[in-house]
Amino acid sequence: MQIVSIKVNAQDIAADLPGNRATGYTMSANYQSGSCPFLLIYNRKNDYWLDLGTVLYSRNNKILQDYEIRNLGHDISKIKIEEREPEVTYIDSVSILYTKPDVELTQEAIPPIPKLAKQDGEYLILHQGESIEIDLEDLIPINSSNVRLKINGYYEILLEDNLRDIPKDM
Repeated sequence: MQIVSIKVNAQDIAADLPGNRATGYTMSANYQSGSCPFLLIYNRKNDYWLDLGTVLYSRNNKILQDYEIRNLGHDISKIKIEEREPEVTYIDSVSILYTKPDVELTQEAIPPIPKLAKQDGEYLILHQGESIEIDLEDLIPINSSNVRLKINGYYEILLEDNLRDIPKDM
């Protein structure tokens, strides 16, 4: 989808976007609905990070906090959740769902990070430019299938006027 104009009070306003700027991000910034934290996976077979887009989509305040499950693909050895925008992400719990080799039951592994062990209102907090990386190699069997991230949390958008008032060590 390419947006060419926006109608405001019955008047068309041209939306000339630079070619290297994502249309969705521009729209969300204008509406101040945020963009959520980003999920990246490390592909051990090909030795590179792959950006899977955002997680906790549309959970831009505490009232909307809930679980989200995302497929991670194959040959994954690490995941990273990073906050790139002027937002604060609150992660209440994270686990990895997977199927063990030769077993048909879904298993759940919890990373050894105390604040992420269960949904308990104790949050791991990420500010803009911060990230958390989780190594899966010691957490799940190497030949696991149907590997998914299960995350619970939300984020809050920091309005430009309020950025200077937010302490970094919340």
